[in-house]
Amino acid sequence: MDADIKKIIDNGDGNAILLTALIAAAVANSLPTPFDAIYFNRQQKLKQQLEAGQITPKQYWYHDVGEYYLWTSLWYVCLIGVVYALNSKYSTNSRVLVVLVSGGLVFGVMQKNINKDTEIADLKKQQLDALTQKSGTGDTSYSNFYGELKRKPIAFRLQK
Repeated sequence: MDADIKKIIDNGDGNAILLTALIAAAVANSLPTPFDAIYFNRQQKLKQQLEAGQITPKQYWYHDVGEYYLWTSLWYVCLIGVVYALNSKYSTNSRVLVVLVSGGLVFGVMQKNINKDTEIADLKKQQLDALTQKSGTGDTSYSNFYGELKRKPIAFRLQK
């Protein structure tokens, strides 16, 4: 394998190897992986610990950044391990990797969407709570799932 790469470089096509590696890195970093779900769950737990005062902001950021690179690296180590464990032809290995990456993509996108919707719901609830505190009513019974304040019927408002 080293001899093949050396031949490519000696022929003046070394930039093709660099471009291929950069394109592969760009694609790999844009696709979610199953390990992203683990990272997002850990990130949420760390955020809760930070808000509860169980860890300091410094500890939070060290764990957050460290785990981001840890889980991403472990995913690629697992893929390399699968290729070596199969010890079969390129066509078989490539099919297995496509299945793994596709499964990771679906699972990762689902997890990102769940996290995004949860954040939106939490933000809307905070906005509703701030509105009810400002109005002094404390009544949140007229809100929907996302915390949007609904208007009470006019007859109900006049009775108060």
